[in-house]
Amino acid sequence: MDAAAVFRLDPIRLRQRPFEHVIVDDFIAPEIYRELVRTFPACPRNGGPTGYSCFWGDPLYDALIADNAAWRAVFEAAQSQAFVDYCLRTFASVCGKTGCTIDMSKAA
Repeated sequence: MDAAAVFRLDPIRLRQRPFEHVIVDDFIAPEIYRELVRTFPACPRNGGPTGYSCFWGDPLYDALIADNAAWRAVFEAAQSQAFVDYCLRTFASVCGKTGCTIDMSKAA
């Protein structure tokens, strides 16, 4: 599924306070969001940052992505070039201000 079918990737105003961020109503397509909510997994206790996390490579996570179209769509959209480009466009001024640069000539 195309990233633009999963996420709203329209240009959006960057808010400056209390830190640089954006607010996008319905960022995740509503029908996909409803399915994510309906199928949100019960994460077992583990050593993640919250103590109840599920990560790429965990059997639970991998099964969720493999077996659920909505979770797979979000995963693939978040890994897409379109989403990376959206983030770079949206936060370019923040990256430059903080000294973060991206040299695409070194990308493999």
